[in-house]
Amino acid sequence: MPINQNIAAPVFWEVFAILRIATLALLEAFLGILSWPFVRRKEEVALSYISTEANQRLIDGCPAIKAFSCSPWAVGPHAQTFFSVIKLGASPIPRKELVTMPDGVQIALLWFEPKLVAEDAPLVVSLHGIGGDENSVRPIVLAEECMKRGWRSVLYVRRGHGDSSLLPVAPPPSTGVASPKESCGKAMGPAVTAAGGGHTGATGAACAAAASAPLPSSPLPPAVSTISSDAAATVAALDLSPPTSPPTAVTTVTIIATDGGEVTQTSEASHPETPTGCLSSLQPACIHAAAAPVAKPDLEALRRTRKAFPQHADTEDFHVVLQHIRAARPRALMMAVGFSMGSNVLVKFLGEHPPASSRHTANTSPEGPLNGERDPRGDTERLEEDPKNLLAAAVSVSNGYDLIEGTRHLVSSRPMADRIITAALHKLLRRRLPEVHAICAAHGLLVDFNEVLACNTIRDFERALMLPISGHDDLDEYYRHNNCREALMNVRTPLLCLSARDDPIIDPSLLQYAEDAAASNPHVLLAVTGRGGHLGWLQGWTGKSWMMDVIVQFVESVVQLHAAGGDSDSAKVAVSIEKLRATEALVVSKGNQKTFVEAEEALAHAADAYV
Repeated sequence: MPINQNIAAPVFWEVFAILRIATLALLEAFLGILSWPFVRRKEEVALSYISTEANQRLIDGCPAIKAFSCSPWAVGPHAQTFFSVIKLGASPIPRKELVTMPDGVQIALLWFEPKLVAEDAPLVVSLHGIGGDENSVRPIVLAEECMKRGWRSVLYVRRGHGDSSLLPVAPPPSTGVASPKESCGKAMGPAVTAAGGGHTGATGAACAAAASAPLPSSPLPPAVSTISSDAAATVAALDLSPPTSPPTAVTTVTIIATDGGEVTQTSEASHPETPTGCLSSLQPACIHAAAAPVAKPDLEALRRTRKAFPQHADTEDFHVVLQHIRAARPRALMMAVGFSMGSNVLVKFLGEHPPASSRHTANTSPEGPLNGERDPRGDTERLEEDPKNLLAAAVSVSNGYDLIEGTRHLVSSRPMADRIITAALHKLLRRRLPEVHAICAAHGLLVDFNEVLACNTIRDFERALMLPISGHDDLDEYYRHNNCREALMNVRTPLLCLSARDDPIIDPSLLQYAEDAAASNPHVLLAVTGRGGHLGWLQGWTGKSWMMDVIVQFVESVVQLHAAGGDSDSAKVAVSIEKLRATEALVVSKGNQKTFVEAEEALAHAADAYV
């Protein structure tokens, strides 16, 4: 069936929703100014956490987190949310870097770095929301705050968002054409020669990281044995056939970086008259850089590209991004901040990959089980030995915690927010529609794009599009696969969660999951305000962001904690608590009441060791 791109998107509903929210915001601002002398706006923030020594030091180093006073002209949730997206003044100009994922698709990293910055300065990775891109306001404001303090900030633009394509730009490592190390070496050959035969800076480290990056593990559903006739037409329309004269080098990692004043992004496939890199000696400030021309993917490359549309929790890409950033800045203390849906990606990643530490280095050697064999050391011990998590701490802002209940609340009780979110998904799809159609056709996935383009709610949209792509039979099953709710309990990295009860997008009942996690997981700290809206928290007459104050103070606290080495004892007690909980569950299942009481006492004793 041909795609009817003239099907009306929910433009009317989006415009109506935005106008309604803007009207409510202005009304709240007017009423707030009239009543500001008579209304008490300062509130104590509700903090939930297990009182460990490390947590207490983190909270003490973050005085802004204890109280919030909303702006007089932004007392309501719509005013807080609406006015927080308005950014006045110039924004810092980032340095853009393109990083190729293992399946050949490029994503963009925007580096915000001060002119003079120490190699071991903190580095904050930010993750944008569901409709975010290179121009997302909150990550840019965070980048400004970091640069004021001499820190680095990196905005991770997810695949399919902004200018990033969903199509592969080079054969992935699994094709046998060229490994990441070989390809990166070929691409960097001219630069290395020009530099005198040696290149050991960030780019060389990035190449090494690319070579060791693992392939994604969750494939698309099995392809239909015969590709639909629409696939050939789609590929032909996109001109995806192999080029008549292939480039001399196929790179699987595109590096646009600077170190030591060298041109660190060069490709033998690049045109010599087109500059493709950054000269830090000529441009000390961050600048935009263009990508090198690359070969267009053929049908086989499309079949290896298994992600046809951005999902809510693509932790595989995030893992590769963190490995790449670590290789580029190995001495930086790395932390991450997730905004809205970006926090879902972040928390799910943290729960899936608890961090490695020096105490477990000996247990993370390649001598572990291979080929899917079960680790005889047990699940609890293995959770402490995953080397994929390189983050020292993280912040989750305006997280919904449960996609299943969250989307149901959106459709049933928050229709205006649902319309705006659905419209953002429509824009993503329409911008990448030929690419999405080509990938689906190459895999034999039957998607009725006319039905998708006619959907007006997020659940209908994702039922029509994401179920065929992900291979799930039920929408709640798809959401459960992308949910961070269960992962929240497994987090082993210091995680600060910020939420507001008047969030116009997230129902306050969903905060119960974060409260439960903060009450049982010593690594989760929760701060909940009565006001603040969605990613708002404007305070004072100037509308300064309380959220940013809390984030930067938390980062400073983490830096001080790591400098003092004060988190090792808490980690040991955390392992003891996990093992005791497993013992408790075992004796409960066996019905041994006496052993159960003993386990309860041991658990309480271990928890007291935190204080």
